[in-house]
Amino acid sequence: MLTTESILLLVFVLALVGYGLLIYKRLVSLHKHLLHAYALIDLHLQRRYGLIAKIVEAAQRCLAQEQEIPENVMAARNQAQTAAGMVAMNPVDSGALAFLAGAEHLLEGALVQLFARLQASPQWQADEQAMQLCQNLVSTGEGIHVAQQAFNDAVIRYNARCESFPDTLVADRFGFETANLLVLADAETCAPAQAEAA
Repeated sequence: MLTTESILLLVFVLALVGYGLLIYKRLVSLHKHLLHAYALIDLHLQRRYGLIAKIVEAAQRCLAQEQEIPENVMAARNQAQTAAGMVAMNPVDSGALAFLAGAEHLLEGALVQLFARLQASPQWQADEQAMQLCQNLVSTGEGIHVAQQAFNDAVIRYNARCESFPDTLVADRFGFETANLLVLADAETCAPAQAEAA
């Protein structure tokens, strides 16, 4: 027969397990939200990489004698796209996030060089399709910025739970790692002045 003490102990253990399950469920939900937030960034990044490829194609027609700059942009774009794919597999991986931030920074530098060179090309200035691509690149950059802010907000909420007591006990026990913020280069710097003014 159960004594009062054993009943109280059983109730306490069940309450403790129930509370632990509640914490676990909350951590899983926050982690899924973080994954979804990165998926939105990735969606914008993939659109941007596609636009960059089209812009480089148009630029190669205008810079027939100078293929090194467009080739540098494509190499940087490919590296950034690879980095984005690595982060998509695990948005909590701090190394992958740092690799993406570095790759995006190199891509921005290559794009700035490309657009600086294209400013002197009358053929580029007259190409309405190229200007439309540049406007799309600017709006995609704005979308990346908004999605990045949403991701970073999700990271802050997730980390706050992982680091607060008693959630930290469950997080440590079940391998919930804290995440890093994502800091990408300002994508709007890559757009030529004409696209921004349009």
